[in-house]
Amino acid sequence: TAMPPVVTSASASGTYNTLFSYQIAATNSPTSYGVTGLPPGLSVNTSSGVISGTPTQTGPFTVNLSATNAGGTGTGTLSLTINKATAQIALGNLNQTYDGTVKSASATTTPANLNVIFNYVGSRINAGSYDFVASISDPNYTGNTTGTLVIAKANATVTVSGYTGTYDGAAHGATGTATGVGGVDLSGGLNLGATFTNAPGGTESRTFPGGTKNNNNKGTAANVINKANAAL
Repeated sequence: TAMPPVVTSASASGTYNTLFSYQIAATNSPTSYGVTGLPPGLSVNTSSGVISGTPTQTGPFTVNLSATNAGGTGTGTLSLTINKATAQIALGNLNQTYDGTVKSASATTTPANLNVIFNYVGSRINAGSYDFVASISDPNYTGNTTGTLVIAKANATVTVSGYTGTYDGAAHGATGTATGVGGVDLSGGLNLGATFTNAPGGTESRTFPGGTKNNNNKGTAANVINKANAAL
């Protein structure tokens, strides 16, 4: 009398959307095999006992195995884990310019259109460098990468006009304004340089320290003082 098969219980792992194959191990020359509890995309060849296919769902699965011959049926268990597949992340918009709003990098994925979560260090408003980690959030794919978002200083609008006039015994110099993003008045930080009393005047050298948000600015303006006519 034939003895029924003895099926070996085991563990195996595969990857989402990647070809998988597993041979059911059993003694006593089974003539047919059966399984229940396979993830979608996998099936069993009932003659050979080979489980194969491309799994379309991740997670742990308890697969019930059976093998049959003339002596009966033996059973076992396959602890099967289908892992997430690895996806790729390409980063974009890493170099931007200060405009008073929060800045963010962008990402595209392979495969396309996967959700990406960004975890930044810092506020991402003022000029500076902000490190971050970008991670895929998806039931079937995993992947992450690191990057640095660089926010450059903006250029303030600096307008300076030199003085032109006739000697009057008073000191004269350039006038000007500095305006930042959103129309913010930054004129208080504008240094208009020297003033001049006597003819013919001179050239002032202005400076504007931009601070954490704006680029520095410097330049010159001519101040012209014409000689006065003496009273006779």
